[in-house]
Amino acid sequence: MSGLLLLLALGYLGYRLSKLAPRTRRRAWGRFRDPAATATATTTAKPVTRAQASGDAGEAAVHAELHRVLSWLCGENFHLHKGAVLIHHAPGTAFSTAEIDHVVVAPFGIFVIETKNWSGTIAPGAHRDEIVRTGQDGVAEVRRSPLAQNRTKVTFLNEKLPRVWPIEGLAVCNCSLARILVTRS
Repeated sequence: MSGLLLLLALGYLGYRLSKLAPRTRRRAWGRFRDPAATATATTTAKPVTRAQASGDAGEAAVHAELHRVLSWLCGENFHLHKGAVLIHHAPGTAFSTAEIDHVVVAPFGIFVIETKNWSGTIAPGAHRDEIVRTGQDGVAEVRRSPLAQNRTKVTFLNEKLPRVWPIEGLAVCNCSLARILVTRS
């Protein structure tokens, strides 16, 4: 029963986010910088791209909606981490860190949520870990699925945290779906 309630709440969340997500925001990479390097980094900082601004706006909208829905579901019995969480999940590799957009700790589990604020239409790809994004210009591009992106993060947390609660990966997309594809990460 609680699984069905969670599924309904997340579906409602996705619907609300598709209607509310603004198209601009600034990227707050400074929260991950070494404080000693901040002074020099501000003078050489790269400009914020349109994709970064859109991604930040999507994350802010998802955070607000998650807080609203979780308050309705759990009262005050949950924790929604403010801001992204940077984990060092694969030391010694080319991509040793990963950013978790949202972490929710609720009575029914821990949720690692990947947010995508994409324009265009999203369809399943040829493989389980791929999606195809078709932009407004009609150009299709293959991208890694947000659920596949979350899989390594969920595995890392499952290895590091005690098995008190289940840890699940979710994706919230602000986009048009060609057809709904429900998979489990």
